[in-house]
Amino acid sequence: MFLSSLPSSVSAKLAALSAALQGHLIAQIDECVRIELKAFRDSYFHWLFICTIAVFVGVVLEEFDSLPVGKPRLDSAKGIFVPRYGLIKWKKRLAKLGWILIVLGVLGEGVFEYEFSSADELLQALDENLLADTQKETAFAAERAAAANERTSELQREAEQLRKDAEGERLARVELEKQIQPRTIPESDRKKLGKKLGTFAPSFKGRKVRILSQSGDAEGILCSLEIMDILARAGIEVDPAGIGSLFGVGGGFVGVTISGLPNDEAFIRSLVNGLKPHLGAGVEEIGVPGTLRFASWSG
Repeated sequence: MFLSSLPSSVSAKLAALSAALQGHLIAQIDECVRIELKAFRDSYFHWLFICTIAVFVGVVLEEFDSLPVGKPRLDSAKGIFVPRYGLIKWKKRLAKLGWILIVLGVLGEGVFEYEFSSADELLQALDENLLADTQKETAFAAERAAAANERTSELQREAEQLRKDAEGERLARVELEKQIQPRTIPESDRKKLGKKLGTFAPSFKGRKVRILSQSGDAEGILCSLEIMDILARAGIEVDPAGIGSLFGVGGGFVGVTISGLPNDEAFIRSLVNGLKPHLGAGVEEIGVPGTLRFASWSG
């Protein structure tokens, strides 16, 4: 009930932690059982060794019964030789003790050898189970590692695709910014064009070039100011009162219109040729001789 009320990510982490703790607990229990079995097996082996020693000692003691007791001793009271009854009695006692040790040792060997074998078989079975579990865990860990590597590779591919997409968007944005950026004429080019148009300055003596541009057309106004700067460098007077003063009605032309008399056609064409490298298709001639238009992006 409590786990069901938690977020799925938290529940998954708790389930993984619970599984890990259970696995660790089972591993600790298996290790404790293994240690106890090994202790029992070792203790049975020690008792088996003790029983083997007891059998050996019993065999040695039994051999005392076959040892000679020496010559009879002289009984001074009776004046005759009598057997050494004390030694004979001890020989029989030691032989009996040896027989008892042999019986108990052989019986103990049988019992403890059986117990030792049983404990050793259980220990081997436990080791085999632990080895099988370890192999399963290793295989499972290898599978998880392979899945993690696959997921990592997938994430890397996704990251690379996202990087490419981001780079494509950045390039598209740069291209768009380049397209919508107002077209301008560098000062060095305005200076060169002004010097070139300076040859027409004498024909404009006593006259002014009037420049008109559409209101609200920022690019057209900027271009009008740059054209005014070019003409000023050429020594031609300009009337700037009309820049940004036109209001188009009914979808009229948006941009800058420069017009002049038919006699000024050579001047207009020189100005057109000077502006084309910077304004491109935005520069066009209309039907009226000596007329130039500059079309802005909003036009």
